[in-house]
Amino acid sequence: MLTWNFEPEIISGLPIRWYGVMFAAMLMIAFQAWRWQMLRAGKTEEESEAFLMAGVIATIGGSRLGHCLFYEPEKYLRHPLEILKVWEGGLASHGGTLGLLLATLWWSRKYKMQFIEVLDRFSFSAAIGVVFVRLANFTNSEIVGRITDPESAPFAVKFVRSIEDRAKANLATGDFSQVPWRHPAQLYEAAIGLVVLGVLYAMDRKLGEHRRRGLFAYTFLFLYFGGRCVSEFYKEFQTLTAEQSPFTMGQYLSAPFALVGLFGLIKTLRQGPRAGGETPGSAA
Repeated sequence: MLTWNFEPEIISGLPIRWYGVMFAAMLMIAFQAWRWQMLRAGKTEEESEAFLMAGVIATIGGSRLGHCLFYEPEKYLRHPLEILKVWEGGLASHGGTLGLLLATLWWSRKYKMQFIEVLDRFSFSAAIGVVFVRLANFTNSEIVGRITDPESAPFAVKFVRSIEDRAKANLATGDFSQVPWRHPAQLYEAAIGLVVLGVLYAMDRKLGEHRRRGLFAYTFLFLYFGGRCVSEFYKEFQTLTAEQSPFTMGQYLSAPFALVGLFGLIKTLRQGPRAGGETPGSAA
């Protein structure tokens, strides 16, 4: 059990937050994973670096639009200019996923690599991004979990600075007795990202360039978004309420990605070509 009273600003009074630092670190490390995969595929430094700016724009722009349209459509459709205020917060991973799909499609056409092959090689970066973004959410005390009993949830956390509970906390006196215990949903999803990254790395070590094309991409979609469908049961409702639906908006958005991953895996393992261009029955 943990009482989380972390100051999100690195220096009090300055608009420099740990969230931004972790987001920048995520971009740098994820790019190195992309670069590793692309150089191994025979692409040049210049070709791999060409994706960086497109990837950053797609991540931020897609995440912002996803939040505005999936979670607060009425507000932002009435005041569309508010969408540009990224610094006020509000990013959705599903929107970022769609944005990155468009960026990888653009890159695959420009540099003449099969789209599914690009997605395979990008899967490592995507998993790294999941881990860092959710850890950043934790430092920001946002996207908190549902209220729970610490006896049944030994990892329960009091988020004394969260939007949901800050009114119940007395930061001046340190009296947090009225703040409820919650599931650390951000850490659950970060753990899912670590598991996915570990699985991808183990598969890469085992199969290398002789994997079937699409294996990594569909594995990521199935494991991560399938995991999201489960972890969302521990996350606080954001748009829909428990009275409106037994499922969260995140579950409705994750299920299609998970199903694409599942059916893609089945198809790939049955008849998909190998990454090097060989047919399933040919020698590696």
